[in-house]
Amino acid sequence: MGDKIKELSLAFAQYKIYPLSKFIDDSPLRKFQELYPSNHYSIEIESFLTNHNYSPIRRGADLPWWGKKYFSSEPGFRVMIITRDSLSEDAGSVVLYSHLFPVIRSQSEYYSFTNSLNKKQSFSFNSWNTFRSQFNQWSINLDYLYVTDAAMVYKIDNNTFFDKDKSRRLLKQEIEICNPDLIIMLGSSSFDLLTKGLKFGEVAESGRAISVQGIKCVVCPFISGQGVTQKRFKEKLAKATEAINGIVNKQKYTAAELPK
Repeated sequence: MGDKIKELSLAFAQYKIYPLSKFIDDSPLRKFQELYPSNHYSIEIESFLTNHNYSPIRRGADLPWWGKKYFSSEPGFRVMIITRDSLSEDAGSVVLYSHLFPVIRSQSEYYSFTNSLNKKQSFSFNSWNTFRSQFNQWSINLDYLYVTDAAMVYKIDNNTFFDKDKSRRLLKQEIEICNPDLIIMLGSSSFDLLTKGLKFGEVAESGRAISVQGIKCVVCPFISGQGVTQKRFKEKLAKATEAINGIVNKQKYTAAELPK
């Protein structure tokens, strides 16, 4: 487990998007560690951050999140979800507040956490709960889930524009290290970074899986914000859900047939 997290850390460290000086006490990561010190992510992220003691040179990005068994040697169907580009105010946040998925059970608990954060951090309960509910509908085991953003590397001294080439390179490294059994692309950001000769709308409309770096991938419209306003959103989401559930259920059936 430790070797994979170290490898992941070194890949990210090349781009200096997680300077430790930005991880202040009331950032989403530090507040989570304060409240849940024994949580696997609270512990393992410290190993990840050991290579990030550098001065800030660009706007930071969301941290990736992983379930407690993702980097273990235990057998399990590993799913990687890639969301849209990282738009956090700065380093210290966690993609989709995914670290809260296993520990928060109510809206009041959610706001108890978010109300303690610095003012730069904001992610509504409705949006967060939409993602949590959708992942549950896809029968994804959180223990074997990895969540990350698409573009994460901003241009140096520019808080608006991404360095697409470096973001693409980092995302490809991330996929190689994580080596998931299934990739789910939420929105077109990662699709545009990683595919050529294909159109996101057409693939989402068809509901067919594609191959990304030799790994089966399902594309899905973004399920929050402006994503839900796109043409035929419900139909595209239904097709993506059918494809994901088919892949996940097939894996469960196959695993059940294996000798004990």
